[in-house]
Amino acid sequence: MALAIKNFSIRPGTTKVLQFVFYTLDPLTKVKTPVNLSTYSARMQIRTREGDPTVLLELSTSNGKMSLNSSGEVMATISPNDSATYSAKRAVYDILLSNNTTFASGTVIIEFVSGIVSLDTGVTQ
Repeated sequence: MALAIKNFSIRPGTTKVLQFVFYTLDPLTKVKTPVNLSTYSARMQIRTREGDPTVLLELSTSNGKMSLNSSGEVMATISPNDSATYSAKRAVYDILLSNNTTFASGTVIIEFVSGIVSLDTGVTQ
């Protein structure tokens, strides 16, 4: 599966929910089949730029800010507390999936989705 690109914005003090479905695609029939992710783990990091050592925000299945299920759904939730402290006008993120319940060595790591995060301060105050 190719890495998906999805850009989004964060509005300080609000909840932001990102939802994706991981599936396989039959090249002949074009039928999409969701992947059972119930034994997988996920991790998402937001950084100012690729390679930056500072993580602005981390969401994962281990910290309870991401969830996965048997229907292939990947959900990342940025809480009002997390978004209230977010201040980068533009940043980058990606989501990695592991075929294990941890990211221990020897597991398969799947680069699932990446993109740009922008700060949405809104118009109406």
